[in-house]
Amino acid sequence: MVSFLSRFQLFSLLFAFGIPFFGPPAAETPVESPEPVQAVSPTPTNRVDTFSAHGLSSPYRLYAEDVDFNKPVRLIVRLHGDGAYEYDDPSYRLDDYAAIAKKHNAVLVAPRTPDYAGHPTWWENSSVNASWLESLVTDELLPEFGLAVEDVVWSGYSGGAEILGATIIPSYPELAQNQVVMKGGGNAPAETSLRDEANEPDTVGTLYFVTGANDDGSQFNQRFNALEAAQSGAEFYRQRGYDVIEEYPNGVDHYSLDQAAILDRALSSSR
Repeated sequence: MVSFLSRFQLFSLLFAFGIPFFGPPAAETPVESPEPVQAVSPTPTNRVDTFSAHGLSSPYRLYAEDVDFNKPVRLIVRLHGDGAYEYDDPSYRLDDYAAIAKKHNAVLVAPRTPDYAGHPTWWENSSVNASWLESLVTDELLPEFGLAVEDVVWSGYSGGAEILGATIIPSYPELAQNQVVMKGGGNAPAETSLRDEANEPDTVGTLYFVTGANDDGSQFNQRFNALEAAQSGAEFYRQRGYDVIEEYPNGVDHYSLDQAAILDRALSSSR
């Protein structure tokens, strides 16, 4: 109470003598607008990551170092063959693919099939595996690098080629606008018709079917006739007006196909 009366008496005295007790208003200090902060994208690096969708989860290897995003960039999606050996040991095939991707200023992603039941494949349970792939590309990778669906290039070998020809192209034609390179396989869809949106072949890019002439299942105890599968797929799409390129090099089997060189030629033939 004493302190309150003292303050009250002080204010009364100040008021009686005409002394302002609130003081003059402070001079307005101009407020400078903050300088805009330029968004800086993280430096792309090579990494191993995991993606989950549709109840499936699986890792992928990403190669993005030295990509110049001030220039046109493509996303190469490389699908391994049955067994996922190329994924497990990057020095077998993947390092060669990474060098080709770097040459063409492209990001390379090599996912491991989310099929963990028995022998890992893409073509078994292909519908759900394809859905997982579509989500990996459209929900994870394209937004990360600011790319569009027309920037996607597919490259599949053996079982990876099978899911491309039989499932990805007919089910997700919007993701096949650039190029689809199928090596050592590439069978036709099980159904006799394509999805409605795919009935216009101009929406799909060039389809490459490249398989060795000796890759007919008769060597190395192979039961898969990749030559027959590739020819069947090529014929299926050609009959429907798609842009199809076929190569069946003589003397080449399932394991001697120069996969990286085939991808290099395909990438060199477009932008």
